Amino acid sequence: MGIEVLTRQYAQRSDEDLYGWVRPFDHELDADDSDRLKAFGSSSHGYPLFPLSRESIAALTRRELRQGTQLIFNPRAFINHVLRDVLVLRAEFVRGEFPPPGFKDAVMSTGAEIAVRAQPLSDTMRARLAPALVYWAGNPQDLTSAPRVSKDVFSAFQLAWPFDTNAPAVLIPPRQATPAAPERTRPTSPIEQEAPAAAPVTPQDESIEAWATGQLLTQRPANEVRKVIAQALNERLDWNSLRMRRQPIQAGHIWLPFASVGNPTAEPRFLVGQEVRPLALNVRAGVPALCRWAANGRNWNYPRAEDDYAVAQMLLDGLEMQAMQWFPQIACQRAQAALRTLHRQALLLRMTRKAEPDEPALVDYFRPLDASPIAPDKDDRSPEAPILQIAVDAANALDDVRDVLLDSVACFQGPGSTALAVDRVRLQNAWNAKDDESQDSALLAQSDKARQIARDLGSSRLKNFVSRYTSLLDKRLPTIQRILGPVPEISLVAPIKELLGEAKRAGTLARVEYSPTAVDRALGFLASDAGRSVLRRASSFSAPDSARSAEFQLAACTDIELASLRTATEALETLETLVTNIQRAADSQLKVSGGGDVADALNALRANLTALAGEGDPVESR
Repeated sequence: MGIEVLTRQYAQRSDEDLYGWVRPFDHELDADDSDRLKAFGSSSHGYPLFPLSRESIAALTRRELRQGTQLIFNPRAFINHVLRDVLVLRAEFVRGEFPPPGFKDAVMSTGAEIAVRAQPLSDTMRARLAPALVYWAGNPQDLTSAPRVSKDVFSAFQLAWPFDTNAPAVLIPPRQATPAAPERTRPTSPIEQEAPAAAPVTPQDESIEAWATGQLLTQRPANEVRKVIAQALNERLDWNSLRMRRQPIQAGHIWLPFASVGNPTAEPRFLVGQEVRPLALNVRAGVPALCRWAANGRNWNYPRAEDDYAVAQMLLDGLEMQAMQWFPQIACQRAQAALRTLHRQALLLRMTRKAEPDEPALVDYFRPLDASPIAPDKDDRSPEAPILQIAVDAANALDDVRDVLLDSVACFQGPGSTALAVDRVRLQNAWNAKDDESQDSALLAQSDKARQIARDLGSSRLKNFVSRYTSLLDKRLPTIQRILGPVPEISLVAPIKELLGEAKRAGTLARVEYSPTAVDRALGFLASDAGRSVLRRASSFSAPDSARSAEFQLAACTDIELASLRTATEALETLETLVTNIQRAADSQLKVSGGGDVADALNALRANLTALAGEGDPVESR
């Protein structure tokens, strides 16, 4: 049609003709194409409805604008979800693929689905027939009764005709003539209701007029205006397009120019307009328009509502743009904070060994703990206690940090709270970002546990944490390496038990002060899988390179579980003390002993002690 033609038609319009100045596009078509176009019907002004039809418009309107049992008059939702969602699929129509499978979640009636499945059609054709039947054909209960759609509609969409060949054909709706001078009409609601005689009067009218002419907007009317704007903005935002969980905009998020009190000082903060005089047109006219909409039951059905609607949408456009920028931005920042914290939690709790992966190891982060860390006693003053407590806090905060991450990178639909998928683009962008970490704990402030663990494992504290962990390893590991030597697989349990038996037979054990309970506990731990594992890891441990990242050093340190390491070193020290005391008692007893039997028993005991001390062959090895 072109800009020049539209400009000429607009110049030739009659003053009272508000809607009918654009003339229907007339192009010569062959007979078949003309029949297909007519099959979709036309508007009261003669504009072809293709690719929509009266049936499809009604069906899509019922789907998109229904709230409970009523249809709500919402022009923007109608434009976006009824008109635009169809028109943006032009490329699919050109390729012969409109409507695409799954369009608007169409589900055929049982009778229609059974009939379609019985026909020799491809899976793709059956999937495309579903939205065509549901929206363009009136969602028939079966395919034997008279169709409510012309066969030419299916032909235009390159769809198989699924109805029974004996079903009566539908008449093509005639094209209506264009009225010469259509009367100006008000917007009408899809639900029939009588329009008010005049535009609604709002409690804020007087205050807004004074505000627009130079006065400050006082607290009460300002709060009422904020509530109205927040309500309208909540209805306006399309969270499905963001694939994010729905987050309500509150009145406290709305910033008004020249308002005496109540404006937000922290984010989120959505500016209605700049604080300059005179107020911008969209603010000056848009705010009272929204107040009239709210006073009319959140409905645009009143005289001259079309003017209010237009200027209100101008105001909401700017606010929507701010919100659509802020929410994804804060979600990305929260995802960064949650990912950093969750990665460090997983390293500390040995859920992952990938210290510096190219992408986050979500499978590791969300798998259950093999074993919960052991909390230190309240009176534990050992250097391990603070580290063990942070590990316990990290385990307790796992679910909270996971929830923050999912809220930030998962995809949601409608008002639901179930994560349907993970947005890999948002996830990877958050992982690759190198933003300042100083605000991580604040970004996770919706959970006390998440905020605290983000603080404890933040970059500055993490370095100190790793340093303390390394110092403890430097203190504990030499004990294990000194007692076990280079062969950690040697079992001390059987030799110690044999030594105790020989010492008892020789009468030496009675001269030694020791705790049988402590010795049994030490032997039990060293014989356990956890004991053998920590001894193997301790014997082969090498300190991480201090030039590497704190995460790399943390992964290296936590390869040895600290509580098990402490138990292992204490067990070895207990047994070492016992062996030393037995050896001293045996030496003393041998000097004063008499008789061959006692001497033989003591000599056998000394041979065992020598083997344990590493001066001879071990008694038993694994």
